[in-house]
Amino acid sequence: MNTNLQAQTAASDGGLLPVAIHVGHLTVLWLVDAAAWTGAHLPWLLAAAAPLALAAVILHRRLTARALADRTRYILTPSPDFDPQDEHLVRYAMLIVRAANSGPWWAPRAGRSARIRFRADGSVPLEMSVEASSSARHLLRTSQYPGVTITEAPVLEDEERTHTVRAEFHLAGAETGQLRKVPMIPDPLQGIVDAVADIDTAHSDLAELCLDLRRIPRWQLLFKRWQVMQDARERQRTWAKKEGRRAAQDAAEIEDSWQHQLTRLLDPEQQAPRRMAAAPARVKPLETEKVLGRLAATDRQLLRVQLLARCSSEKEGRAEQAMARMAAALDVFGGGNTWVEDAQSLGKWRFTANTRGRRQHFDRRWETGRVAARKPSQVAVGELHGFLKPVTMHCALPVMASQLPTYRLGAPLVPQGIHSTPDGRRRILSVPAEEFFFSLKVGRSRYGKTETAEVQALALALAGFGVGFIDPHGDSWNHVAPYLAHDDLASRVCRVDLTGRSSQVPTWNPLGMERGQEAHEVVTAVVDSLSSAMNWENSSTPRGLTILVKAVEALVAYNRHAVQMKAKDAQATIFQIPALLEDELFRTRILAYVPAAQRQWWITTFTRIDPAAHAVIINPITRLATSPIALAFLGSATSGFDARAAMDNSQLVWICPAGTGPTDALLTALLVNDLFRAGRSREDLPVGQRPEWHLFVDELISFDKATGGVIASFTEQLAKFGLRVHMMTQLLQRVSQSTRDSVLQNASALSSTAGSTQAVRLVAAEWHDRVDTARIATLPKYSYYASMTAGGAQYGPMLLQGMQVEQVFAELVRGGNAGNVAALHKSAATAVGSGHRDRLVREAGYRQAVVSYFAKEKKLPVGKDLKAITDGVSAVNLLKPENPTAPAALAESKAPAISTGPVRATPSSVQAAGLAADAESGPGDGGGLTRIADQGR
Repeated sequence: MNTNLQAQTAASDGGLLPVAIHVGHLTVLWLVDAAAWTGAHLPWLLAAAAPLALAAVILHRRLTARALADRTRYILTPSPDFDPQDEHLVRYAMLIVRAANSGPWWAPRAGRSARIRFRADGSVPLEMSVEASSSARHLLRTSQYPGVTITEAPVLEDEERTHTVRAEFHLAGAETGQLRKVPMIPDPLQGIVDAVADIDTAHSDLAELCLDLRRIPRWQLLFKRWQVMQDARERQRTWAKKEGRRAAQDAAEIEDSWQHQLTRLLDPEQQAPRRMAAAPARVKPLETEKVLGRLAATDRQLLRVQLLARCSSEKEGRAEQAMARMAAALDVFGGGNTWVEDAQSLGKWRFTANTRGRRQHFDRRWETGRVAARKPSQVAVGELHGFLKPVTMHCALPVMASQLPTYRLGAPLVPQGIHSTPDGRRRILSVPAEEFFFSLKVGRSRYGKTETAEVQALALALAGFGVGFIDPHGDSWNHVAPYLAHDDLASRVCRVDLTGRSSQVPTWNPLGMERGQEAHEVVTAVVDSLSSAMNWENSSTPRGLTILVKAVEALVAYNRHAVQMKAKDAQATIFQIPALLEDELFRTRILAYVPAAQRQWWITTFTRIDPAAHAVIINPITRLATSPIALAFLGSATSGFDARAAMDNSQLVWICPAGTGPTDALLTALLVNDLFRAGRSREDLPVGQRPEWHLFVDELISFDKATGGVIASFTEQLAKFGLRVHMMTQLLQRVSQSTRDSVLQNASALSSTAGSTQAVRLVAAEWHDRVDTARIATLPKYSYYASMTAGGAQYGPMLLQGMQVEQVFAELVRGGNAGNVAALHKSAATAVGSGHRDRLVREAGYRQAVVSYFAKEKKLPVGKDLKAITDGVSAVNLLKPENPTAPAALAESKAPAISTGPVRATPSSVQAAGLAADAESGPGDGGGLTRIADQGR
């Protein structure tokens, strides 16, 4: 009351100024009294505040730990052609910044962070994942990168390894300095990928690099910028003072110099200059962005970071080596600032994050992701672009054993080539056999294509798969025979040897029906083979194709009835096609076994066709008959070689034609089309009961031309039936367009050795020019680029070295097996019904007579009938219609096995035989077997 009264009195006497002075005086007195009271009672105040402060600290830590524990993790998996642009990096950086600042409303700033983790455990070369608060899930699963798949994954909890090395890296240099802006080509992560390239799952190796990010409070940035600017101004003022003193000193030194004094002595009249004070140095304005450096970035672009690394292994020394390589890889980011390991040295002792006293602090931050580095580092997001993405297409990735395993003898793996690791180790890469569908090898002759195929074929054979190898000239057979003679393989080996080097020739009847073949499939295979080998088309040879189809159809119908009558040795072969067209009596007997619907064509249409039109069909068959090998191989009634049985029983079949000439091309076309027929016939087996059978085709150009593109049908239609095809060629551009397109579309493995630029350009284009065409074209011998599929992912193209059979399968021939090889030649020939060539040629010579006899008598010739047919008959004589030594049974048919003289048929004779058969067995049956002989007479 007195104070107010005094203030009012003072105000009435002198105005407001005395009142203000008086109030200020009282405030000061109050503050002094409060300070004195606080000092007197300080212990009691501290005792009362300590529990509150402790509670606040505990609450802060618990909230921070709770926020950091509620985290989510997403894995970023790039595509092989991932190539981000600068704008993609900027957008993803902004997304990470926002994710780093996400969290529950109650989460302290220390509990808000994001982690970018790079991990190598042997499963992938370098896996990138992003971790942040669960409240940022909607941000992390948003992809800013085209070609990157984002998958949610659990937060990692790795098992402890025996040997673990820890390291923490911080920025060394000026706070305003910046890391080097590393270009994206090559990939900035290449060094880290190389550092962890030798991670070995056998030793439980693991290498991880974690970059933790946290937003910096705005007030800290403002204070830091003010401090940096003040330091810069102080340095500038200091510089100006020094420059001023230096200028004054220079002026004094000039005036006192002997040159100046000498000038005054020589010119006394010169007025002595007045000593002038030196002008102070002019201070230039500060360039804010240059002074602040990275601190000039906006608040949202500056982050506090910590970089942690950990390497583990079960083998001593490997973790230390990996950590040393990883530390060296970070040097690529060095510029105005660089990453250095947080370590102190004292003599021979070195104190790092791996030191016992610091491990606990490191492990806590490693597990939680809390940013609490001993030496805080702030970085602009633009400096971290190299860490804000997974590996790109410009990164040369190592091949991990978990991706492409090392080949092991007998394992269900297919070798692809020898790969050299960055540390100099060499291993044979392989892919699972179930993913080795179709493959193509392109390149020069004698550069290793065939030997690579031999290695792959033997590997599949050892794994229990069936293999077919079409080997022109039989060279590969001689190479692999010692390995096929192994006890585990020899019993499954078959050899169709058509080279003529051996007197033993296998037997095969393309028209045979003794194994339950479907008639329409056999007809299609034979017609397609002959037409493709002769380049017939519907547009150019429509009549010839029609006659051929009907002729094969008739003989197949006859063979079906012969088999039903348990007389498979009475079956006709393709060498009876000319007789069917030219010999009326033979044709009449055969047509008695043909269904009425098919026989009608022979009655109404065939009789109106000029006999000269038969030549287009007779000529190629006559050409085949001039080859003793072809006549012996195709002239038997039954087949020793059965493609369907080879596939179902996982046999190892080496098909060795004599070459790639017209006759050999026709033989190969028949065989390949029969393989296609056999593959299609496997549709009667359940899906899980179709054993895989791998067919290797060398000299693709010749076979593609001979088979009319049936190779393309293999890749398009037979995969679901368990058939796999692997092709080799020198010039891919010479393969037909349809085959080339189908093979490239479906190839699970593609490789190219050196070759002409035009030849390898097609392969380089399939790899999207990731390997330069010139680099492929100039590869050394036995080296090649290859791409392959494993685990549903494509790997490569990568540089591989060729494999040698002698190196990969040395164990199979250890101790020598010359005797086994001789036995293999015999057993492989026996497995396909091989017989002496001369005997088979002779039997083929009287095959037509046997067929004609059976068609008439409904039984096979025996005793004197067989002697009458076979005595004095040879293939050469049978080619002559006027042969006087032909036996009576053969002369009755008025035509040799391969007739050249036209014999016209009359509708009445053919129709009479057909009507008799129909009357006996009903329409469309083609039977009437009880009266066939009479009608034939």
